[in-house]
Amino acid sequence: MPTKRIGTLTRTARILLDLRTGLGAAKLGPRVRKISLSFSRKEFNAGARYFLRENLPRIAYNNPTIPIEVEISKEKGITQSLIVELDDPEETLAIDCQRQSSDICRDLLNATQAVPAILLLNEQSKKDHPGKDEDTPSIDIKKWIY
Repeated sequence: MPTKRIGTLTRTARILLDLRTGLGAAKLGPRVRKISLSFSRKEFNAGARYFLRENLPRIAYNNPTIPIEVEISKEKGITQSLIVELDDPEETLAIDCQRQSSDICRDLLNATQAVPAILLLNEQSKKDHPGKDEDTPSIDIKKWIY
C-alpha cells in the first residue's frame, strides 16, 4: 500500500512560512555588500549561535545576492562579531554579539535600514492583481465571541 505524502508538503510549507516571516525576514538596504559572523564554539556565545540558527537563514533567504560568511572557530579567545560591509570599502558596521539573538538581529535591521519582507510581498501582490479592490473585506470578530 503506498504511503501518503501529506506530511512532506506540510513540512515544506512550514519551512517556507518560517523563512518568510519572523524576525530577520527583511530585505536589507541597498548599501549592504557582505555580512560576516565569527565566534568561538568553545566559549559561551549563545546569542551568536541562536542568531546563526534562527535569524540568519531568514536574512539569507530574503537577500540572496548578499554573500554571508560564517566562521566558527574551535579555539578559545576569538571575539564574537557581526560585521556588515557597505558600499564604501572603508565603511563597515560592527554589531555587538554578546547579547540575545533578537537584539543582534534588531540592531542589524536598524543599521542597514531593512524593510520587512512581508510588506514587500503585499506590494508585489497588489502589482500582480491591479483590478482587485484595495479594500479587503473585514470580519466583525465580536459576533463570533460567545
